Amino acid sequence: MKDLLANRRLGALWRFAVAAIIWYAAEFLASTIASPLYRHHWRAFELLFRCVFLGLLLGGFSLLIVAADRPERGPLPYMGLDRRLPWLRDMGRGTLLGGIMVGLAVAAIAIGGSLNFYATVTPRALGRFALELVILLAAALAEEVGFRGYPFQRMIEAVGPVPAVILLSALFGLVHWENPSSSNFSVINTALVGAVLCVAYLRTRALWLPWGIHFGWNFALGVVFGLPVSGLSEFAVIIHGKAHGPLLLTGGAYGIEGSLAGTAVILVGFPLVLLATRGRRPAPAPPAPSVESAPSISPADNSPDLASNQ
Repeated sequence: MKDLLANRRLGALWRFAVAAIIWYAAEFLASTIASPLYRHHWRAFELLFRCVFLGLLLGGFSLLIVAADRPERGPLPYMGLDRRLPWLRDMGRGTLLGGIMVGLAVAAIAIGGSLNFYATVTPRALGRFALELVILLAAALAEEVGFRGYPFQRMIEAVGPVPAVILLSALFGLVHWENPSSSNFSVINTALVGAVLCVAYLRTRALWLPWGIHFGWNFALGVVFGLPVSGLSEFAVIIHGKAHGPLLLTGGAYGIEGSLAGTAVILVGFPLVLLATRGRRPAPAPPAPSVESAPSISPADNSPDLASNQ
């Protein structure tokens, strides 16, 4: 029994490593494909990059799941995108939660500092609004698939939920380190957001609720209030906002994710997620691979025989 448990953990770690390679390869290929648009058509670049990245992640993880895990219901439900669940309700509920969290941070800035807003309502701005909506939906789903989807699920299988939350949330924070105007504080806050999203997955065993929270946060912050999202200001296409006050309150050019106000509302996110999922019976976790398909250790060469994944 101990040997079987060890093999399953080894197999989960192996599949996590392969998933990480798929993630980096998908990002590189998507960036390469979209790069001709980078200088002169930024929003077209973002749209193409985000959609191609998402498609490559879903395709790559699906191939890995079919080859290694052999699920009964198909790869998308296996990685947390089961449409038999109340997916639209969870997506809407998550979007509302993300918006509430941002609204609380903006209210704190209004009380402790000040905010200025102006609007640009033109046909071009409305067209950009529609474009940003698609970009934000695709970007949020890609990050959920990459950080709360298959790799996270395999890490849970390997080391348990708490270490998996810590590891994937830390990675989520670190990948935002290269964003404009980032800081140690912004990385920590982003990691905390990642932990909230991990809890949302664990409470539902699906990606719909964390996807909604992620999208709702970015949409409310960047489009509704016109403030920077992780150091990026291009989402302000109709409403343009400017926060004034101490750096710890506003986050400066990085936005509220680099502020103490952001920390406070992110921490509030934990009880909000628990409240939103109160009384909810989560979908069962994907079953571990069968003994026949689980990786085994050969005493002769001590090399893993790998065969299974989500």
